[in-house]
Amino acid sequence: MRDILEGLYNTDDEKGRQKAAWCSFFFYLFLLLSFIISICASVKCTKSYLNKTLFTYKFPMYESATDIPAGVPVSLSVRGYVQRGGGFGIYRNLRLEKDEEFRRLKTEVLLNGKVLVAAYTGKLLLLTLNGLEYDEDFSYDLPLDRYRRGIEVDHLIKLSESRCVVIGNNEMITVTIQSEVIGKKEVPTPVFGKEHFILEEAETTAFPHVDSLDNTTVAFIFEKNYQLWAGTATWAGEGTESRMEKNKVAIANEECIYKFHGVAGMSKDKFIIAAVGHPNNGTEQDRVPGDLRAKVATVASDGSLTFGEWTTRWFTDSSNWFSLDNFNSWQALACYYDGFEGNGVVAINMFLAEDRSKVEFGGYVMVENGGASIDYQKIEMRILSQDRFGVFFPDASANGNLIFMMGERTANNELTRIGSNFVVARQARRAKEGNFWFSIAPVNSFQFTLLDSFKGTLNGETITYSSLNMGYHYAYPVGITTNRGGKEKYIQFNGVYTFAANSDVTLKPGYTYYTNSKGELVRGRPYGYNHAEYGAFYVDTGDEICALHNQIGIAVSEKELLIRTY
Repeated sequence: MRDILEGLYNTDDEKGRQKAAWCSFFFYLFLLLSFIISICASVKCTKSYLNKTLFTYKFPMYESATDIPAGVPVSLSVRGYVQRGGGFGIYRNLRLEKDEEFRRLKTEVLLNGKVLVAAYTGKLLLLTLNGLEYDEDFSYDLPLDRYRRGIEVDHLIKLSESRCVVIGNNEMITVTIQSEVIGKKEVPTPVFGKEHFILEEAETTAFPHVDSLDNTTVAFIFEKNYQLWAGTATWAGEGTESRMEKNKVAIANEECIYKFHGVAGMSKDKFIIAAVGHPNNGTEQDRVPGDLRAKVATVASDGSLTFGEWTTRWFTDSSNWFSLDNFNSWQALACYYDGFEGNGVVAINMFLAEDRSKVEFGGYVMVENGGASIDYQKIEMRILSQDRFGVFFPDASANGNLIFMMGERTANNELTRIGSNFVVARQARRAKEGNFWFSIAPVNSFQFTLLDSFKGTLNGETITYSSLNMGYHYAYPVGITTNRGGKEKYIQFNGVYTFAANSDVTLKPGYTYYTNSKGELVRGRPYGYNHAEYGAFYVDTGDEICALHNQIGIAVSEKELLIRTY
């Protein structure tokens, strides 16, 4: 150093020595600063620090969600708030019973998501729910019909959070669901109206279909003398004195009936009537394709009905059960088996025209590409939220197992599938002549129930069981919560998340991990094998099913997870 300074300055005089001294001072100062900076940089560049700063961001929380601890996978609500868990999945067999068959099953959820009402032949089953958990059930007998026969259920229609209507044997029975506190628990009980509404006394009346128009009125259709009739009825009275009162009935189609019919209530003065299958007026006719067709019924202020013309969806061939529901007052959805699509399952948009007098068909999506049906079989489709719908059906191309699929409408009203088809219930292996009864019921805009039963024969013995499954559909998971934040929560979106040493989490390195609505970690296959090319369409642990887009990361050690969302 001295040699360098002497080369720069003449140190023989005072001025030169001062310059050399200052240079020495700054040299050692900068050397010290570089040492300090290197220490700081080594701290700032650690994996934990980068994860906390570069990959961690703050988001608001709902007041009810402030108890989410660190280490929980989360998603964001439509308002950008943190919510526990994420993705799409089903909790299986929350209630599993042998020797129980739900013939002609229909379900609805009442009392603000607390009670699942299941109506089936002669019975009404009330199952109490706690979020996505099942507590217990209570069974009641349905009233007998006017001929003292048991009710063969056709429909169960929800009018409000405490009122529903059971339709069967061409009768409507009002049901009020109440909740009583017995001991320390709430017990739901039904109150049946003593007076039953009768569609028609004629022996030729058959195949009623019903849907709600508002919280007091239903629209219904039925077949009589090879004609299709329609009408409305309104709830009157309370408790045991409640009843459905007929408004007016009119002929909706006098030329013929079709093999299968359905109805969707759009608003208090409009409903859609849809039909598939071959026309039948009591005489032998040439076989023609079973086109999907629909018309609009208008309810006047005095209750009288007028009907628009049929709108036909050409180049379809369906003569099987179909399902109909509506998103709102101007858009409905039909789901049916189509012979021109290899007996696949099709979901198609149906819109009310601008003047609301006719139906216009929109885009469609293939729910199952082919081979879904080989005989007459039921199909259930329900609107689950303002944009999503679920389809439930036995799929012949999947060995006859019971399949659930979810779909969505986009911002421009196109239809698309979400994820793959989930196998919810299986026929007993090698079971012959088996039959499923099944139903969907939305709990709220992001949860739903799937109730089913199966009866078949195996080696000459009868096999019967029923099961309750609960589903959810949240936004995709975005990251994992950290231990920072109070009313707002910090989420780590990327990088390696390290779980606390004293936590219960023990990961298996190399495996892909997913989450569910509870924010739990669900182990899947080793990373790289979790896709369709290796036969992985979803994650099935036995107790639950998770979609592949529930992915949250890859385990790199027993306590470290490389966050990698779908």
